[in-house]
Amino acid sequence: MKTFSVRLPNGKIVKNIPEGTTRDTIRAKFEPLYPDMKWPKAEEKELLLDKEHDVEETYRKPPVSQIAGLDADAQTKLLKALRDRESTDNYANDSNKGGYTGAYQFGVMALVDVGVMNDAKYRKWHKEGRSGGQKAYMSDPDNWDYPGGKDAWLGDKEAQDDAMVKMLNINKSRLKKKKAITKDTSPEDLAGYLTAAHLGGWSNATQLALNPKHDFKDANGTSIREYFALGKSIFGEPKTKKES
Repeated sequence: MKTFSVRLPNGKIVKNIPEGTTRDTIRAKFEPLYPDMKWPKAEEKELLLDKEHDVEETYRKPPVSQIAGLDADAQTKLLKALRDRESTDNYANDSNKGGYTGAYQFGVMALVDVGVMNDAKYRKWHKEGRSGGQKAYMSDPDNWDYPGGKDAWLGDKEAQDDAMVKMLNINKSRLKKKKAITKDTSPEDLAGYLTAAHLGGWSNATQLALNPKHDFKDANGTSIREYFALGKSIFGEPKTKKES
């Protein structure tokens, strides 16, 4: 199958896109990852590149982006809370037997979603039965779009933070489409649902938002409700009115 590469408006190179993929399809896939990126009008600048070798095949690391709907202070606290819970704030953590890795314990699918691991190779591996398991797959540098593979990525704190922000924004877009969050959702609840989605996925977070009685527990028995509370906790205890 013939493929081509794309240079996104922020300079990131995306490789191995199937020939015939339209500009609108590419935008629909990557816009949630980079909500602050300005997409040029088709008549102003062509987004697609005709040949894969027309571009330098490098990973261009963008600055840490912003979680839409949270201010900088809340974002810093939310990322720290997630790191503390997932890895005791250890960016180099690679001890999980299931292959989840880094400060935020990313799996392959999430790393593909945020553009750090190669999408085409992941699809092929998944179609062929996920041979060797996630941990072995992630250990192969050739499966990464990030230069140097897993070892290099584990040593890059900024890249991990940026990936987490992108993943949170992706999940926010998914929750918004399902009306699990709206323009009236408070920052506290937003942080809660985004944190819940990191544990149980956006689908379970959606169910929690639409049905407060919904619960989900991961393989370790951790409840999605715990993560919802964790996200909300970054804002401190709710203030109550003093009795007169």
